[in-house]
Amino acid sequence: MKLSSRVVLSLKRNISRTVLLSLLIFVLGLFVSSAISIRQVIIQTERILRRRLPPVVTIEHNVQTMENYVLESLQLDPLSPDAQSLIRDFWYESRVTPAMISEIGSLPQVSEYDFSQIISSYSELQLAPPSNTEFAHLVEMGFIDNFNSFLLNGVNRPIFSDISTSLVEIVAGRTFTEAETNNADLINVGLISASLADINSLTVGSVVTFSHLSLGEFDFSAEGFNILAQRNFELEIIGIFELTDILVAVDEEEMALSEMELLNQIYVPFAVAEDARLFHLENTAENSIDLDDEMLSFIENFFSEGFWNRVLFLLDDPAEIDEFEQAVKEILPPFWEVLDLSNAYANISGALEIVDQIAQGIMWMSIVVAVVSLSLLILLFFNDRKREIGIYLALGEKRVKVILGLIFEVLIVGIVAITLSLFIGNNLAQQLSETLLKAELVNQQQLNESIPQGHTPGLDVLRFFSPPEFDVEELLENYDITLNYTVVFLFYGLSFIILIVSTFIPLFYITQIKPKQIIL
Repeated sequence: MKLSSRVVLSLKRNISRTVLLSLLIFVLGLFVSSAISIRQVIIQTERILRRRLPPVVTIEHNVQTMENYVLESLQLDPLSPDAQSLIRDFWYESRVTPAMISEIGSLPQVSEYDFSQIISSYSELQLAPPSNTEFAHLVEMGFIDNFNSFLLNGVNRPIFSDISTSLVEIVAGRTFTEAETNNADLINVGLISASLADINSLTVGSVVTFSHLSLGEFDFSAEGFNILAQRNFELEIIGIFELTDILVAVDEEEMALSEMELLNQIYVPFAVAEDARLFHLENTAENSIDLDDEMLSFIENFFSEGFWNRVLFLLDDPAEIDEFEQAVKEILPPFWEVLDLSNAYANISGALEIVDQIAQGIMWMSIVVAVVSLSLLILLFFNDRKREIGIYLALGEKRVKVILGLIFEVLIVGIVAITLSLFIGNNLAQQLSETLLKAELVNQQQLNESIPQGHTPGLDVLRFFSPPEFDVEELLENYDITLNYTVVFLFYGLSFIILIVSTFIPLFYITQIKPKQIIL
């Protein structure tokens, strides 16, 4: 008798056994199918969330973790001179150089990058107030003696990151040229905000005076700081910018502070900011009575290869952040980390992670239960057919052919059962996961209601960028579990592996018995 005919005959002759095996495979397949479908849609949803994030990341030195590591590993008193000296040495060894930034910027995930240094400068110009007049009094915070405090943002590219990310846009004049940003010599040109220009009656072509100041201690009698050194320089306004509407903050006061900082920030070539930094550094060494020679030497060496306090990397695809972070770890020294804006969707990501963990638990539990229960059931069925198997072998049937016949019986029953469970399990997954997701979203919102959406605490460099809101209703509307090639391939592949493993375990036991022993 042909193998195919024998398989069909065996299935027809034992209807109850076939139905029982089909039912067990179907039920177990429902759990596996549901878990795979849920996991795939969660992966897709997380990628959608990632792609909604601004493609802006930065790097940050986790100083506290580094200091704790040094103190704990060497068991030192934090206040001892030896501890502070070792921390400075470790800090110096773990610094990031411009060459490292350039290497990170050349990674395939990066579309562009730039680094800048931001340093204070002073002028008699009036500060631009925030648009919310309720917080107009905040301009008084920048007043020092007869000067107001402004930020010089030294950039190293004509189209720097604040322009390319649409945080600001040039509305009059021009941006810098390559010669202006890459020249080591001082070219005193700058870009100011339209608000700052309006309040001070400035236009493109205006020349304003700024001052580098080295400040001493606060003089309470004079109600001002002692000015230890001062150097004035003139700055020509070559362009005027306006803020776009992507600036979002946690509350109105923080929004006003962030807006005021940007309105009173003056973009200049990198060399101009570097000149201001060197002025402060030189006068710190000359006028400081609190810093010892070792500390002054450390400061000088630390900044010898260049200085930056802001670096931004723009990614081609925010969904590639994991690959980017892995590549960056191989370049950065210890205790540096990549920071992005993923905290903005912390509530949703937390809920998705919980549901994903539940789906993983269901999947692995179902696999274990399926292998064990199917192995026992198939062993029971094969054990009832020991005599039949023994007769086949005694009549000279090849052992391989007998084994293939038994495997085909299980696979035919299994294919029908898992196909049904695939479609039904997919529908079950939609209802089950939506219920779990709704519950977890509520829990996550209650746990994180002190961190509003769009706010990323601690990320000073990234605080001006904010992703679009993505609320619960929008998430559930886009949360659609549909069958795709990935789900089908994974489910059938995993199901066949389970069926084959479950079949081979009892077959191994049965086929080890000799025909004579089976028959007798």
